[in-house]
Amino acid sequence: MKRALFGLLILAAGFFSPSLRGNDALDHAHRRWLAATLRGVTSDTVAQAATTSVLTRALIFGPASISPGTCTRFAIVAIDQNNLPMLVTQNVPVYLKLFSAASATFSSNPSCSNSQIGFSIATGANFQTFYATDSKVESFQVRPILNPATKPIVGIPFTFNFASGLNLTYWQGCWNQTGGSEYQALDFQLASPATLILQGELYNGKGCVATNWSDQLNDSNTPISFGGFGYIYWFTHRANITDVSVVWTFSDTSNTLLWSSGCVDYSTAPVC
Repeated sequence: MKRALFGLLILAAGFFSPSLRGNDALDHAHRRWLAATLRGVTSDTVAQAATTSVLTRALIFGPASISPGTCTRFAIVAIDQNNLPMLVTQNVPVYLKLFSAASATFSSNPSCSNSQIGFSIATGANFQTFYATDSKVESFQVRPILNPATKPIVGIPFTFNFASGLNLTYWQGCWNQTGGSEYQALDFQLASPATLILQGELYNGKGCVATNWSDQLNDSNTPISFGGFGYIYWFTHRANITDVSVVWTFSDTSNTLLWSSGCVDYSTAPVC
């Protein structure tokens, strides 16, 4: 089994930094291709392409999991109709919309001081860095909105997961085939035995949009004792329905979040 891979972006001297990893499972393959494309593109090529590009959305890139109290760098990237980063021709305001009452703060500086949720991609650039920190373990979504004061362009939600940490040998969102049907599943192995609360939040459509919530795995918060070998858990009431997405989480027996998968798109998930 393979652990999920995350796209890389470089945020120095006009490139994207290897320390930043996208955590949106919805777009894994595309982001790997996107990062490779960016590293090989010259500024002249980008400038020429931008003359015919149209700004269509924004993506947030950053680590899949963050320790509480750690000021961490992220990037908002302007994307054109061809799903490529584009240079904006004028300053573009960006508003970060929280999908919950999270206690996280965002900032334009690496000390995470002077909290703000409004940023701007500058003329001639295709991204803007920002920083995030949180005082407690929690997971929530943030959606970038470009040009919030005029006609808004809405970006892809990004899952911010501030977690105390859980070591998995591997994991993947996949389809469990049994009894002639396929079920949305999580295939995983823990690095060491533990008693945990495993849950899955299933949403209709892509992106794990809060208003499209449909079902929950383990809604009774039942702890499960896992050994150090592989497991597959799956939803049983949405057989063969592919247009759904799921956020899988592990919490300890006090319901403290330890790990989140981010948003897994089951229209493109492999077989377990």
